[in-house]
Amino acid sequence: MKKKIALFMALAMLMTLFVAPAMAGDIKVVVDGKNVTFTQPPIIDNGSTLVPMRAIFETMGATVSWDAAAKTATGVKGSTKVVLPIGSTSPTINGTAKTIAVPGKVVNGSTLAPLRFIGEAFGGTVTWDGATQTATITNPAAPAAPAAPAEVKPAAPAAPAAPAAPAAPVVVKPAAPAAAATPADAVKAAIAAFKPAKASFTINALVKGTSVGDVAVKINGTGDVSADKKGSSKWSGNLGALGSSSPSGAFCPFSELICGPEADALAIVSGGSIATEGGNTVITVKGLPVPASLKSVLDSTSQMVKVAFALNMDAKITIDASGKVVKVDITSMNGTGNALGKDMPASGDASFTFTY
Repeated sequence: MKKKIALFMALAMLMTLFVAPAMAGDIKVVVDGKNVTFTQPPIIDNGSTLVPMRAIFETMGATVSWDAAAKTATGVKGSTKVVLPIGSTSPTINGTAKTIAVPGKVVNGSTLAPLRFIGEAFGGTVTWDGATQTATITNPAAPAAPAAPAEVKPAAPAAPAAPAAPAAPVVVKPAAPAAAATPADAVKAAIAAFKPAKASFTINALVKGTSVGDVAVKINGTGDVSADKKGSSKWSGNLGALGSSSPSGAFCPFSELICGPEADALAIVSGGSIATEGGNTVITVKGLPVPASLKSVLDSTSQMVKVAFALNMDAKITIDASGKVVKVDITSMNGTGNALGKDMPASGDASFTFTY
Protein backbone atom coordinates (compact mmCIF):
# COMPACT_ATOMS: atom_id res chain seq x y z
CA MET A 1 0.00 0.00 0.00
CA LYS A 2 2.83 2.43 0.89
CA LYS A 3 4.47 1.81 -2.51
CA LYS A 4 1.20 2.59 -4.31
CA ILE A 5 0.75 5.81 -2.36
CA ALA A 6 4.35 6.87 -3.14
CA LEU A 7 3.86 6.16 -6.87
CA PHE A 8 0.56 8.13 -6.90
CA MET A 9 2.22 11.12 -5.22
CA ALA A 10 5.15 11.08 -7.71
CA LEU A 11 2.75 11.02 -10.68
CA ALA A 12 0.67 13.82 -9.18
CA MET A 13 3.80 15.90 -8.64
CA LEU A 14 4.87 15.43 -12.29
CA MET A 15 1.40 16.40 -13.56
CA THR A 16 1.64 19.76 -11.76
CA LEU A 17 4.76 20.71 -13.75
CA PHE A 18 2.99 21.63 -17.01
CA VAL A 19 0.39 24.17 -18.09
CA ALA A 20 0.63 25.28 -21.77
CA PRO A 21 1.27 23.72 -25.22
CA ALA A 22 4.51 24.37 -27.16
CA MET A 23 4.47 27.38 -29.50
CA ALA A 24 6.46 27.86 -32.73
CA GLY A 25 7.29 31.48 -31.88
CA ASP A 26 8.26 34.11 -34.50
CA ILE A 27 10.11 31.75 -36.83
CA LYS A 28 11.23 33.42 -40.08
CA VAL A 29 12.25 31.71 -43.33
CA VAL A 30 14.50 33.41 -45.91
CA VAL A 31 15.00 31.87 -49.39
CA ASP A 32 17.93 33.26 -51.42
CA GLY A 33 17.72 36.51 -49.42
CA LYS A 34 13.93 36.86 -49.74
CA ASN A 35 11.64 36.70 -46.69
CA VAL A 36 8.84 34.16 -47.15
CA THR A 37 5.34 35.30 -46.09
CA PHE A 38 3.00 32.67 -44.61
CA THR A 39 -0.79 32.74 -44.27
CA GLN A 40 -0.42 29.86 -41.80
CA PRO A 41 2.50 30.40 -39.38
CA PRO A 42 4.98 27.56 -38.71
CA ILE A 43 4.16 25.22 -35.81
CA ILE A 44 6.15 22.90 -33.53
CA ASP A 45 5.01 19.27 -33.52
CA ASN A 46 6.82 16.77 -31.26
CA GLY A 47 9.98 18.90 -31.23
CA SER A 48 10.06 19.46 -35.04
CA THR A 49 9.33 22.77 -36.80
CA LEU A 50 6.71 22.34 -39.55
CA VAL A 51 6.37 25.02 -42.27
CA PRO A 52 3.92 25.62 -45.17
CA MET A 53 5.14 23.62 -48.17
CA ARG A 54 3.57 25.72 -50.96
CA ALA A 55 4.95 29.10 -49.83
CA ILE A 56 8.55 27.85 -49.62
CA PHE A 57 8.47 25.61 -52.74
CA GLU A 58 7.02 28.39 -54.91
CA THR A 59 9.63 30.87 -53.61
CA MET A 60 12.28 28.29 -54.63
CA GLY A 61 10.80 28.22 -58.16
CA ALA A 62 8.82 24.97 -57.91
CA THR A 63 5.19 24.34 -58.89
CA VAL A 64 2.90 22.78 -56.28
CA SER A 65 -0.28 20.72 -56.77
CA TRP A 66 -2.75 19.09 -54.35
CA ASP A 67 -4.60 15.78 -54.82
CA ALA A 68 -7.57 16.02 -52.45
CA ALA A 69 -8.67 12.41 -53.01
CA ALA A 70 -5.23 10.97 -52.19
CA LYS A 71 -4.44 13.71 -49.63
CA THR A 72 -1.07 14.22 -51.30
CA ALA A 73 0.93 17.38 -52.08
CA THR A 74 3.37 17.35 -55.02
CA GLY A 75 6.15 19.81 -55.83
CA VAL A 76 8.03 19.82 -59.16
CA LYS A 77 11.15 21.79 -60.08
CA GLY A 78 13.05 20.88 -63.22
CA SER A 79 13.64 17.12 -63.18
CA THR A 80 12.95 16.77 -59.43
CA LYS A 81 9.55 15.63 -58.16
CA VAL A 82 8.71 15.69 -54.44
CA VAL A 83 5.60 13.79 -53.23
CA LEU A 84 4.33 14.32 -49.65
CA PRO A 85 1.40 12.10 -48.52
CA ILE A 86 -0.39 13.65 -45.53
CA GLY A 87 0.08 11.59 -42.35
CA SER A 88 3.11 9.69 -43.73
CA THR A 89 6.73 9.86 -42.52
CA SER A 90 7.97 8.52 -45.90
CA PRO A 91 7.74 11.24 -48.61
CA THR A 92 9.53 10.53 -51.90
CA ILE A 93 11.97 12.43 -54.07
CA ASN A 94 11.98 11.14 -57.66
CA GLY A 95 10.43 7.93 -56.36
CA THR A 96 13.01 7.34 -53.61
CA ALA A 97 11.51 7.21 -50.11
CA LYS A 98 12.90 9.58 -47.48
CA THR A 99 12.28 9.47 -43.73
CA ILE A 100 11.02 12.46 -41.74
CA ALA A 101 10.57 12.53 -37.97
CA VAL A 102 7.07 14.06 -38.04
CA PRO A 103 4.48 13.38 -40.82
CA GLY A 104 3.08 16.13 -43.00
CA LYS A 105 -0.29 17.54 -41.98
CA VAL A 106 -2.95 20.03 -43.09
CA VAL A 107 -3.51 23.02 -40.77
CA ASN A 108 -6.07 25.71 -41.68
CA GLY A 109 -5.96 24.60 -45.32
CA SER A 110 -2.14 24.69 -45.59
CA THR A 111 0.09 21.64 -46.05
CA LEU A 112 2.88 21.64 -43.42
CA ALA A 113 6.03 19.52 -43.37
CA PRO A 114 9.40 19.52 -41.50
CA LEU A 115 11.46 22.65 -42.29
CA ARG A 116 14.74 20.89 -43.12
CA PHE A 117 13.08 18.36 -45.49
CA ILE A 118 11.28 21.18 -47.36
CA GLY A 119 14.47 23.28 -47.63
CA GLU A 120 16.69 20.43 -48.86
CA ALA A 121 14.17 18.62 -51.13
CA PHE A 122 15.39 20.42 -54.30
CA GLY A 123 19.07 20.36 -53.32
CA GLY A 124 19.07 23.52 -51.23
CA THR A 125 21.06 24.03 -48.03
CA VAL A 126 19.46 25.06 -44.72
CA THR A 127 21.12 27.01 -41.90
CA TRP A 128 19.53 27.97 -38.59
CA ASP A 129 20.19 31.13 -36.53
CA GLY A 130 18.88 30.35 -33.05
CA ALA A 131 19.37 33.93 -31.83
CA THR A 132 16.99 35.41 -34.46
CA GLN A 133 14.83 32.27 -34.96
CA THR A 134 15.62 32.45 -38.71
CA ALA A 135 16.02 29.57 -41.17
CA THR A 136 17.98 30.49 -44.31
CA ILE A 137 17.53 28.35 -47.44
CA THR A 138 19.98 28.69 -50.32
CA ASN A 139 19.11 27.20 -53.73
CA PRO A 140 21.89 25.37 -55.58
CA ALA A 141 23.66 27.58 -58.11
CA ALA A 142 22.64 27.12 -61.74
CA PRO A 143 25.30 25.36 -63.86
CA ALA A 144 27.59 27.73 -65.74
CA ALA A 145 27.32 27.93 -69.54
CA PRO A 146 30.01 25.89 -71.32
CA ALA A 147 33.00 27.95 -72.40
CA ALA A 148 33.69 28.37 -76.11
CA PRO A 149 36.49 26.08 -77.32
CA ALA A 150 39.85 27.86 -77.49
CA GLU A 151 41.57 28.11 -80.85
CA VAL A 152 44.58 25.81 -80.97
CA LYS A 153 47.38 26.62 -83.38
CA PRO A 154 49.92 23.97 -84.33
CA ALA A 155 53.22 24.49 -82.55
CA ALA A 156 56.46 24.87 -84.45
CA PRO A 157 58.53 21.68 -84.43
CA ALA A 158 60.99 21.63 -81.55
CA ALA A 159 64.68 21.08 -82.04
CA PRO A 160 65.78 17.57 -81.05
CA ALA A 161 66.83 17.47 -77.40
CA ALA A 162 70.15 16.15 -76.22
CA PRO A 163 69.93 12.79 -74.47
CA ALA A 164 69.17 13.27 -70.79
CA ALA A 165 71.36 11.84 -68.08
CA PRO A 166 69.78 8.94 -66.21
CA ALA A 167 67.60 10.28 -63.40
CA ALA A 168 68.21 9.27 -59.82
CA PRO A 169 65.53 6.95 -58.48
CA VAL A 170 62.70 8.85 -56.81
CA VAL A 171 61.41 7.63 -53.46
CA VAL A 172 57.65 8.19 -53.27
CA LYS A 173 56.19 8.45 -49.80
CA PRO A 174 52.48 7.79 -49.35
CA ALA A 175 50.60 11.06 -48.99
CA ALA A 176 48.69 11.84 -45.85
CA PRO A 177 44.92 11.97 -46.32
CA ALA A 178 43.84 15.37 -47.58
CA ALA A 179 42.12 17.53 -44.99
CA ALA A 180 38.41 17.94 -45.61
CA ALA A 181 37.52 21.35 -47.06
CA THR A 182 34.06 21.66 -45.46
CA PRO A 183 32.15 20.12 -42.54
CA ALA A 184 29.95 18.31 -45.08
CA ASP A 185 33.03 16.76 -46.76
CA ALA A 186 34.36 15.58 -43.38
CA VAL A 187 31.05 14.00 -42.35
CA LYS A 188 30.57 12.26 -45.70
CA ALA A 189 34.09 10.81 -45.42
CA ALA A 190 33.39 9.63 -41.84
CA ILE A 191 30.26 7.76 -42.96
CA ALA A 192 32.14 6.25 -45.93
CA ALA A 193 34.83 4.98 -43.48
CA PHE A 194 32.18 3.27 -41.32
CA LYS A 195 33.24 0.65 -38.79
CA PRO A 196 31.26 -0.72 -35.81
CA ALA A 197 31.65 1.63 -32.84
CA LYS A 198 31.13 1.72 -29.09
CA ALA A 199 30.04 4.87 -27.27
CA SER A 200 30.12 6.21 -23.73
CA PHE A 201 28.32 9.39 -22.74
CA THR A 202 27.47 11.78 -19.94
CA ILE A 203 24.60 14.29 -20.08
CA ASN A 204 23.89 17.04 -17.55
CA ALA A 205 20.64 19.00 -17.69
CA LEU A 206 18.78 21.51 -15.53
CA VAL A 207 15.00 21.85 -15.77
CA LYS A 208 13.63 24.99 -14.13
CA GLY A 209 10.28 25.94 -12.68
CA THR A 210 8.97 22.58 -11.44
CA SER A 211 6.78 22.30 -8.37
CA VAL A 212 9.77 20.89 -6.49
CA GLY A 213 12.11 23.65 -7.66
CA ASP A 214 14.87 23.40 -10.25
CA VAL A 215 15.60 19.74 -11.09
CA ALA A 216 19.15 18.67 -12.02
CA VAL A 217 19.29 15.61 -14.31
CA LYS A 218 22.44 13.45 -14.59
CA ILE A 219 22.66 10.73 -17.28
CA ASN A 220 25.51 8.21 -17.71
CA GLY A 221 25.36 5.59 -20.41
CA THR A 222 26.93 3.39 -23.06
CA GLY A 223 25.92 2.45 -26.57
CA ASP A 224 27.10 0.85 -29.76
CA VAL A 225 26.59 0.85 -33.52
CA SER A 226 26.76 -2.72 -34.86
CA ALA A 227 28.19 -3.98 -38.15
CA ASP A 228 24.69 -3.86 -39.68
CA LYS A 229 24.46 -0.17 -38.65
CA LYS A 230 21.93 -0.73 -35.87
CA GLY A 231 22.21 1.44 -32.76
CA SER A 232 21.49 0.57 -29.13
CA SER A 233 22.04 2.25 -25.76
CA LYS A 234 21.43 1.81 -22.07
CA TRP A 235 21.87 4.42 -19.37
CA SER A 236 21.06 5.42 -15.82
CA GLY A 237 19.26 8.66 -15.11
CA ASN A 238 19.36 10.51 -11.79
CA LEU A 239 16.36 12.88 -11.76
CA GLY A 240 17.08 14.49 -8.40
CA ALA A 241 13.89 14.95 -6.41
CA LEU A 242 11.98 12.93 -9.02
CA GLY A 243 13.94 9.70 -8.45
CA SER A 244 16.04 7.62 -10.85
CA SER A 245 15.61 5.42 -13.94
CA SER A 246 17.53 2.83 -15.98
CA PRO A 247 16.16 2.96 -19.56
CA SER A 248 17.48 1.43 -22.79
CA GLY A 249 16.65 1.92 -26.45
CA ALA A 250 17.36 0.90 -30.04
CA PHE A 251 19.38 4.03 -30.77
CA CYS A 252 22.87 5.38 -30.07
CA PRO A 253 23.50 9.13 -29.58
CA PHE A 254 25.08 10.76 -32.67
CA SER A 255 24.98 7.49 -34.64
CA GLU A 256 24.09 9.71 -37.62
CA LEU A 257 27.77 10.79 -37.73
CA ILE A 258 28.97 7.17 -37.60
CA CYS A 259 26.77 5.42 -40.18
CA GLY A 260 24.21 7.94 -41.49
CA PRO A 261 21.69 8.55 -42.91
CA GLU A 262 23.89 11.07 -44.69
CA ALA A 263 21.16 13.74 -44.82
CA ASP A 264 20.73 13.57 -41.03
CA ALA A 265 24.50 13.79 -40.50
CA LEU A 266 24.75 16.84 -42.76
CA ALA A 267 21.94 18.50 -40.78
CA ILE A 268 24.04 18.15 -37.60
CA VAL A 269 26.92 20.18 -39.12
CA SER A 270 24.83 22.60 -41.19
CA GLY A 271 26.41 26.06 -41.11
CA GLY A 272 29.36 24.82 -39.04
CA SER A 273 33.02 25.80 -39.29
CA ILE A 274 36.02 23.49 -39.70
CA ALA A 275 39.58 23.65 -38.38
CA THR A 276 42.60 21.40 -37.77
CA GLU A 277 43.73 20.89 -34.16
CA GLY A 278 46.58 18.57 -33.18
CA GLY A 279 46.23 16.45 -36.33
CA ASN A 280 42.45 16.10 -35.87
CA THR A 281 39.63 17.79 -37.75
CA VAL A 282 37.30 19.77 -35.48
CA ILE A 283 33.86 20.94 -36.62
CA THR A 284 32.16 23.65 -34.54
CA VAL A 285 28.39 24.17 -34.76
CA LYS A 286 26.18 26.71 -33.01
CA GLY A 287 22.43 26.95 -32.37
CA LEU A 288 21.41 23.76 -34.19
CA PRO A 289 18.72 21.34 -32.95
CA VAL A 290 20.07 18.26 -31.16
CA PRO A 291 19.91 15.18 -33.46
CA ALA A 292 17.06 12.68 -33.27
CA SER A 293 19.32 10.01 -31.71
CA LEU A 294 20.18 12.24 -28.73
CA LYS A 295 16.60 13.53 -28.41
CA SER A 296 15.49 9.87 -28.12
CA VAL A 297 17.75 9.40 -25.07
CA LEU A 298 16.54 12.61 -23.44
CA ASP A 299 12.86 11.89 -24.12
CA SER A 300 13.14 8.32 -22.78
CA THR A 301 14.90 9.10 -19.48
CA SER A 302 11.66 9.55 -17.50
CA GLN A 303 9.90 6.16 -17.30
CA MET A 304 6.88 7.54 -15.44
CA VAL A 305 5.59 10.19 -17.90
CA LYS A 306 6.33 11.05 -21.54
CA VAL A 307 8.72 13.99 -21.84
CA ALA A 308 9.61 15.80 -25.08
CA PHE A 309 12.67 18.04 -25.15
CA ALA A 310 13.20 20.77 -27.78
CA LEU A 311 16.84 21.85 -27.45
CA ASN A 312 19.39 23.66 -29.59
CA MET A 313 23.09 22.99 -29.08
CA ASP A 314 26.56 24.48 -29.46
CA ALA A 315 28.97 21.61 -30.06
CA LYS A 316 32.44 20.52 -31.18
CA ILE A 317 32.84 17.33 -33.25
CA THR A 318 36.32 15.77 -33.39
CA ILE A 319 37.36 13.54 -36.32
CA ASP A 320 40.72 11.74 -36.09
CA ALA A 321 43.35 11.34 -38.82
CA SER A 322 41.70 8.13 -40.06
CA GLY A 323 38.50 10.04 -40.77
CA LYS A 324 36.35 8.65 -37.93
CA VAL A 325 34.32 10.64 -35.40
CA VAL A 326 35.93 10.05 -31.96
CA LYS A 327 34.33 12.72 -29.76
CA VAL A 328 31.37 15.10 -29.55
CA ASP A 329 31.34 17.77 -26.86
CA ILE A 330 28.14 19.77 -26.41
CA THR A 331 29.27 22.94 -24.66
CA SER A 332 25.69 24.15 -24.15
CA MET A 333 22.10 23.07 -24.75
CA ASN A 334 19.16 25.44 -24.36
CA GLY A 335 15.44 25.07 -24.94
CA THR A 336 12.46 23.48 -23.21
CA GLY A 337 11.25 20.21 -21.76
CA ASN A 338 7.53 19.52 -22.32
CA ALA A 339 5.24 16.99 -20.71
CA LEU A 340 1.49 16.90 -20.18
CA GLY A 341 1.23 20.20 -22.06
CA LYS A 342 3.68 22.45 -20.21
CA ASP A 343 7.03 23.84 -21.40
CA MET A 344 9.76 24.43 -18.82
CA PRO A 345 13.15 26.09 -19.50
CA ALA A 346 15.90 23.50 -19.89
CA SER A 347 19.66 23.78 -20.35
CA GLY A 348 22.74 21.59 -20.07
CA ASP A 349 25.88 20.12 -21.60
CA ALA A 350 27.07 16.67 -22.65
CA SER A 351 30.07 14.61 -23.80
CA PHE A 352 30.21 11.55 -26.11
CA THR A 353 33.25 9.38 -26.86
CA PHE A 354 33.49 6.74 -29.63
CA THR A 355 35.95 3.84 -30.04
CA TYR A 356 36.30 1.43 -32.97
